[in-house]
Amino acid sequence: MTDAPPEIGKRDWSEVAKSMIKAELKGRNMTYAHLVDALAAVGVKETEANLRNKISRGNFSAAFFLQTLDAIGCTLVPAVPAGMTVIRGRARTGPVISSLYRQRADEFNARQQRETEEDN
Repeated sequence: MTDAPPEIGKRDWSEVAKSMIKAELKGRNMTYAHLVDALAAVGVKETEANLRNKISRGNFSAAFFLQTLDAIGCTLVPAVPAGMTVIRGRARTGPVISSLYRQRADEFNARQQRETEEDN
């Protein structure tokens, strides 16, 4: 018997969004201090403490979410990550989401490299 993901309407979207940002930061070995600098480079001024609180609460706009992913170099974001479930207000990603992100990122990077080589 497999665990079915919760119904779309029952997902805790704040948990999903903050977990996606945290996973991307962790995957890039970035700290909140690094994120402050990366956001500043795209014109977003935040303090480290403000970022930590905002992301921890999961209370941020879609614009901030996209600015953050852009600033850290995330080029591939699944609309709703497969394998991500939210149970009792806590996002559970585990190795499924990590490997999914890596696999999709590797596929994207390989495709970009092939297209660049074909152009040259």
